[in-house]
Amino acid sequence: MGIVIRNINEDRFEVDYRPGYGWAALTIMAFVFFAMLMAVSKQYVATLLLAVACVVVAIAYVYYVRSHTVAIDRGRSEVEYWRGGLLGSHRGASITRLAFAGVAGVEIKRHTSRGRDTFQVRIRALGGGIVPLTGSELGFRESQVLAGQVGAFMGLAGEPQAVD
Repeated sequence: MGIVIRNINEDRFEVDYRPGYGWAALTIMAFVFFAMLMAVSKQYVATLLLAVACVVVAIAYVYYVRSHTVAIDRGRSEVEYWRGGLLGSHRGASITRLAFAGVAGVEIKRHTSRGRDTFQVRIRALGGGIVPLTGSELGFRESQVLAGQVGAFMGLAGEPQAVD
């Protein structure tokens, strides 16, 4: 779980993002609880609906939250984005490549939840596409440092742009 930054050599920089699956595990435990409750309760329908809701939430979380690796290669002048499959497998994985010439800049995206700001570093393509470098759980200082490193490594002019 978390972010790993690697300078492979002077021409290759990688950012690995591995999400935690704690929410999925928690909802599966809730499903087991509701299944046991259904076995001893007379309110089968309500308990069954709660159990099914837990399973749907767990499956949606596992499907949506995926690991990814972004490799920035100066030798080939491209950014390679590998989005992992379900639970880190190759099933449903994808690779996207973006030439340096197609990069508009590095952005720091702010996310607000429950009165708390967290940040995500991402690369903006000229065509409007986005390549996420991290998840959205970084602090502001961490995101500034990483965005600065990426921009400098790619030779981009200017500071990373903050977006809401």
